[in-house]
This record gives sequence, C-alpha cells and structure tokens, in this order.
Amino acid sequence: MRQPRAEPVLGAPGTSTHAILGPNQTLPRFPSRARIHTAARDKVYARLLEILSGKDSTPEFQKIPFATKQAILQILLDTKKNLPAEWKS
Repeated sequence: MRQPRAEPVLGAPGTSTHAILGPNQTLPRFPSRARIHTAARDKVYARLLEILSGKDSTPEFQKIPFATKQAILQILLDTKKNLPAEWKS
C-alpha cells in the first residue's frame, strides 16, 4: 500500500500556490520549455540566414550556388510568417 505524501503537491487545493493562482490554474510542469524552444528556434533561424545570405564560408555550403540560396531565401520570405526581423532587412 502506498504511503501518503508528507508534503502537498504544488497547485493542489489547499496549497499556497492554489491560493495564489486560483482553483483552475496550476504551475506549468516545465516552465522553461517555451524559453528553450524559442532560443533554439532563434539559433536555427540565425544559422539558416547566414547560409542563405552567403555570409557562411563553410565549404559544404559553398557548393550550393548563390542563386539557389537566394531563391530559397525568397521563398521563405514570401511564405513563412513570423520570421525574425533580421530576415526582412
């Protein structure tokens, strides 16, 4: 038989977070997940822009013709909403 928990579960009725947040709100299970996702996405976008704009001089990306990179960049600009501001400059 399971033993009852010695301490209350955060967000459960009767705990301090329940009183602060209200009866229908709980603390997020992974509060930093959105920040990690945003940071990773920003890094991917920054790296992709380096490659497509020709700023990257890595030999593996120099194999892609500049015209092809520009075409890909233009397609993304035309079709992808919410790109970072540096993509539009």
